Amino acid sequence: MLPDDSDLSLGAWVELQISGQWVRTQLTWASPHQTLFLFTTGGGSTQSMTRRSRDKLMATGQLRIVSDRNVVDGALNAVAEEAMRNSVNTTY
Repeated sequence: MLPDDSDLSLGAWVELQISGQWVRTQLTWASPHQTLFLFTTGGGSTQSMTRRSRDKLMATGQLRIVSDRNVVDGALNAVAEEAMRNSVNTTY
């Protein structure tokens, strides 16, 4: 079964098999109609692909989802929310 567009959201981490090696990348951009995707490695290398290419890679097991949400963004949002709660509760 091929994924639908909601399976990969911005910030999702995936592994791509490139020249026989698994490379961990993050989905950093997607076109408005989800027809073109840009993945970026921790080192800054990029890989772009069409939705058709992405679906083929997933179907053949050459692209696999590691985390479907951005862990760092989630952690930063939690810290910001806690800081905001603390600032509201502080009296001067």
